[in-house]
Amino acid sequence: MAQAVRCLDGQSLLCQAKAGQNMQCPRNQNNSSVIGHQDARELEIIWGSDTRYWKWTSMQIGGHCIEVAELIDVCWLEINGKYAMKKLTPGMDYQVKFVLKLNNNFNIDKPVTFSLTTPEGCKEEHKENMMQMPRNQIITINAGEFQTPRNNCGCGEVKYQMMNTDGFWKRGLVVIGVVIVPKYN
Repeated sequence: MAQAVRCLDGQSLLCQAKAGQNMQCPRNQNNSSVIGHQDARELEIIWGSDTRYWKWTSMQIGGHCIEVAELIDVCWLEINGKYAMKKLTPGMDYQVKFVLKLNNNFNIDKPVTFSLTTPEGCKEEHKENMMQMPRNQIITINAGEFQTPRNNCGCGEVKYQMMNTDGFWKRGLVVIGVVIVPKYN
């Protein structure tokens, strides 16, 4: 059985997920929930294989060497992911968070749309002005929240997206991955 841990910053969440650890519920120390994750390479990054727009490199994060995608220059920013509900703890509220780093040259001056769609087709989205966010450190941005069915019949996937297609050039974004973490109030 995986060890349960309690830590909430983006770097720690990613390391815990990669190590196959569970997150412990602060209200009930006997319960723990699965943390899901996807590395950048597992996401669908539009233009991600074109070296004019993206550079694939590695980053040391908490003792793990992680392959990341660094945005060189692109007009159409679109990153998509999906995760199977059956891999998560039944009857649990979850949050999907993009794990990112903004370099000093980061420039996306219009808001970025983050969205989440459940297997039932319910969609939530919101915009984030990323120009005000800290540089050169790992950050997480919530794409949305959902609940796994109590019977967790393995029905479907939750889908998430990060998008800005305003036609202006964007640069300096490092995509590390996505974590799917239990939501505790």
